Amino acid sequence: MSATRSSILIVKYRDEPGLPRRLTIQQAAEAKNLSTKTIRRYISSGRLTAYRVGPRAIRVDRESLLALETLIGCDAKARVSS
Repeated sequence: MSATRSSILIVKYRDEPGLPRRLTIQQAAEAKNLSTKTIRRYISSGRLTAYRVGPRAIRVDRESLLALETLIGCDAKARVSS
């Protein structure tokens, strides 16, 4: 994939509210700026929810992908208000 096409995909999927309900492993990796290997590790460990679609295709659940982000250095009240 060329650098230009890759950057277009990254920009497209960084707009998180516009993410599809189920993402390919590549789309999930690009949306979170992670490697596909990391996404696969997260699925394997249960940190991400994913579904097998057909014999080979895997789709990552958008909500579990968005839940990867956690606040650091904040108390519980700050988490609720954000």
